[in-house]
Amino acid sequence: MERTRTCYTTDSIIILKGSAVDRMQDSDRDKQLHDAWERAKKYSGDTSVSSLRHLCCSDDSDTRILGLLLIRARIDAGELFSEYFEIARQRIEDPNNTCRWQSILVIEEFIESDPDAVWEVASQYGESDDEDMRVAIGVNLLETLFEHDFDTYFPRVSRIIQD
Repeated sequence: MERTRTCYTTDSIIILKGSAVDRMQDSDRDKQLHDAWERAKKYSGDTSVSSLRHLCCSDDSDTRILGLLLIRARIDAGELFSEYFEIARQRIEDPNNTCRWQSILVIEEFIESDPDAVWEVASQYGESDDEDMRVAIGVNLLETLFEHDFDTYFPRVSRIIQD
């Protein structure tokens, strides 16, 4: 069954259908993501794990975003490699907000196969001083963890809130 939900951020609406993202284009960040999606659709280069890792470590934020979008495309094509999780995890603290959100969306794809690894990320960044980071973690990781196994993850969140 295809998963669909609407997530609200400060300047746009994201509609998620599986792993595909459609965004309203009303800001520079949305334009950056739109342009990266267009580049990803036309990309004919190497999409091996090492090449994607190289793209995601670029000094250029547009190239990092492209790398993360190509990872999402590979996941959509059925490749859920643990290396993708590690590459995305390294981008969570990226100075570019779009990179951060895309890395979190890659990590979200691992909820079925490695929910505890996803929980580790959610618990580490869920208390960030950055409001947008907390929103991204809550909307993408915690909500989906609750959908996956409410009885396991809700008590963990409750304990953190109470502490």
